[in-house]
Amino acid sequence: MMKASPRRKSRHRVSEADPPTVSCLLFVLFEVLCFLPPTLLLVWAVVYAGGLAWNGSHEQFNWHPFCMVLAMATFFSNGIVAYRVFPFHRRTRKALHALIHIMTLVVAAVGLAAVFQFHQANSIPHLYSLHSWCGLAVVCLAGMQWMGGLLSFILPLLSNNARADFKPWHVRIGHLIFFGAIATCLSGINEKMTFLGG
Repeated sequence: MMKASPRRKSRHRVSEADPPTVSCLLFVLFEVLCFLPPTLLLVWAVVYAGGLAWNGSHEQFNWHPFCMVLAMATFFSNGIVAYRVFPFHRRTRKALHALIHIMTLVVAAVGLAAVFQFHQANSIPHLYSLHSWCGLAVVCLAGMQWMGGLLSFILPLLSNNARADFKPWHVRIGHLIFFGAIATCLSGINEKMTFLGG
């Protein structure tokens, strides 16, 4: 008679005891793929779109796509995986998760400031497209999600039962915000290509 094999856990967490393996290589690949889009946008801005400036010119607008992709695609995705894959103590992962999302909001605020000031300097109406409304909604939702996480998990103002009930919603809503951010980034790139005649 064969022995039943022990059940495996469905989720693998990287621990301090795990040796460097395929999961480490996958994480490196993930990081390369995360930082590739903002790097390419920076190259596009500097080489093909006149560079970067903060003077109301079209070069100021170039900060907007760079900052928004860096924040809402690169940092946001790193914030999501920080809680799962970094080989640190749970409290450290939680703090890292929160700090990366703060960086997301700060860089997104710089990207929004760049585009609003560019529009103001060139007498372009604000929030005139679906992309702009979706982008503003995604950043506001990300801010509310961060505030909910801060109040619920960092400064635990909720009871243990309430936190346990809220946690799956926090994860799901975070994923929905991330997918909304990616869709908004893609719509913005599509909008810019339309303006460029491509």
